[in-house]
Amino acid sequence: IMKNLISEVEQLQVLVSRSLGSAFGQQVTSLASDQESVGPISLPRRAETFGGFDSHQMNVYKGGEKDEGEEVQDLRRTESDSVLKKGGTANLMFVLKRNNEQVLQSITQLHSLLGLLQAVVVQQ
Repeated sequence: IMKNLISEVEQLQVLVSRSLGSAFGQQVTSLASDQESVGPISLPRRAETFGGFDSHQMNVYKGGEKDEGEEVQDLRRTESDSVLKKGGTANLMFVLKRNNEQVLQSITQLHSLLGLLQAVVVQQ
């Protein structure tokens, strides 16, 4: 029982450390998205993968005015970037939820083992 108890406490410690680390990572991600960038856990930005956004803007302004088709492309690019950002956040939230469930399960097991230990101590 004592060996299982110690093992559960160690597992709980690891899970809590991960949760705290993930919570800190989420704060960093939040700050990063406030600065118009994608957080640390995400796909590359569209401009980095296709070399498109910055060079596209330069080409539009060299020619003078935009036409309707170019505005639609800009809108699609913006929608695509926001989907990438939301995907990164969804992955992070999934990891946090999974870690929280593991913490709860570990705490429940720890409680059960402590109850057994208490019963053994009372009998002696």
